[in-house]
Amino acid sequence: MSAIPDTTAQLKDGTTITIRTARPEDARHMLEHARAVFAEGEFLLSTLDDFRMTEEQETAWLQANRNDPGNLVIVAEYNGRIIGMLNFHSEERKRVKHHGELGMSVNRAWRDQGMGRALLCTLIAWAEQHPVLEKL
Repeated sequence: MSAIPDTTAQLKDGTTITIRTARPEDARHMLEHARAVFAEGEFLLSTLDDFRMTEEQETAWLQANRNDPGNLVIVAEYNGRIIGMLNFHSEERKRVKHHGELGMSVNRAWRDQGMGRALLCTLIAWAEQHPVLEKL
C-alpha cells in the first residue's frame, strides 16, 4: 500500500500545512480542487470541460492508487481544505517499472509559497525508500 506518514511543512510566509496521503473520502474535496485549477486554464492542455470525473470515479481512483505500491497520491491541506496535490504513477511494464511520472497542482492563492517544493520533497523521500523506483 502506498502511503506516507502525515507530515507538516512551513511555507515562506510562516504558515504550516499538512502533507498526507490522499484518502478515498477526500474525493469530493479533490474534485473541487481539480475543478478550480482546470477553470484557470493556465499551463494546462485540458480544460474544465474535459474534466468529467465523478465523485464515485475519484473515490475508486484514490483507492486504486492506495492499493498500488508503485503509485502515490498526496495532498497539501490547510484547516481541513485541500490546497495542493501531487500524484505519481510508476510504469507497469517490467523493464521500465523503475520509473514513473508525476502531476502536481497548487491552488492559485497558495502559489509561490514553497508548497510545490514541499510536495516534491515528500515524493522524493517516499521514492528513496521504494524498493524498485530509480527515476522520477
